[in-house]
Amino acid sequence: MATSVVQVDIHEFIEVVFQNNEKTIQSWHLDGYDFWVVGYGFGQWTADKRKRYNLIDAITRHTTQVYPESWTAVLVSLANQGMWNLRSAMWERQYLGQ
Repeated sequence: MATSVVQVDIHEFIEVVFQNNEKTIQSWHLDGYDFWVVGYGFGQWTADKRKRYNLIDAITRHTTQVYPESWTAVLVSLANQGMWNLRSAMWERQYLGQ
């Protein structure tokens, strides 16, 4: 119900898993920075899925999609201090603060 702020050390990698339980595709965007898409799959994400992450040649992006009833995992390492806006790229959801 409020802005989520996560404190991390500079250059520390953060894992973000987007879980889409809906029947439509979702898009997520990180303003002003990029991240590595390290995994995706159908169904519910579990910690066991980390074994399948691509940590060698993952794709760097600013926006990623999460397919219906699927998940997408990204890693991000923020190289400078500040606050970063991770938001839905779907206009109808932005006004809700997602």
